[in-house]
Amino acid sequence: MSFQQTIGYLFSPSSMAAEEIVVIIKDAIGHLQLIGLTVQAVICDQGSPNVKAVRNLGASLDPLGGEESHCILVGVQRVPVIFDVPHLVKSIRNNLYKHDLQTQGKNVCWNHITKFYELDKLHPIRMAPKLTERHIHLPAFSKMRVSLATQVFSHTVSAGISAMVTLQRLPAEAKHTADFVAKVNRLFDVLNSRSVKDSNPWRRPLGAGNQEKENFLGECINWVAGWQFRTYSP
Repeated sequence: MSFQQTIGYLFSPSSMAAEEIVVIIKDAIGHLQLIGLTVQAVICDQGSPNVKAVRNLGASLDPLGGEESHCILVGVQRVPVIFDVPHLVKSIRNNLYKHDLQTQGKNVCWNHITKFYELDKLHPIRMAPKLTERHIHLPAFSKMRVSLATQVFSHTVSAGISAMVTLQRLPAEAKHTADFVAKVNRLFDVLNSRSVKDSNPWRRPLGAGNQEKENFLGECINWVAGWQFRTYSP
């Protein structure tokens, strides 16, 4: 059974400064510690004030700095900082939309996803029926929609691109994009788990005996660290 408890509401006439966020985080965690609770993590998106605030609290956010680089210190407790996973997926999509990605010597291109959509929409029975113009061309405000990112990084899109490669409707190198989409989809499932009874085992929460998931996450740490986004000219 899940349980959630709101501990406070804050109203601000404009965006909140990092210095104000620091005070609020320390105050909230301090009060929770006083009543015997242990805060397991602080979760936020990648907004500039949030990033500055956690850095001011001692988290360097250095990708090569180990676990402590992603922890803040409140009192005597180190609290891990986690960037909100759905918003991270949106950031991946936004970067791939603007730049080709090279990973492990293979090129991943948004153009492959676009070409797949253009081919797929011609058929009455589609491989990826959820994909629309908004997913592909990202008109105003669409870049802010998390769902438009997660529906691109999906099993159906990955399988559809792979099928088009097999049918020689897309170039062979588009298979690298299909593999990338599949891996991001699985990573999102693991990091955004909700129910222990989910029909997809990858979406079930981590726990004892999840060696396969632990191995996958360890593999992804090195995989993501090797990403290189490159200038793309459509």
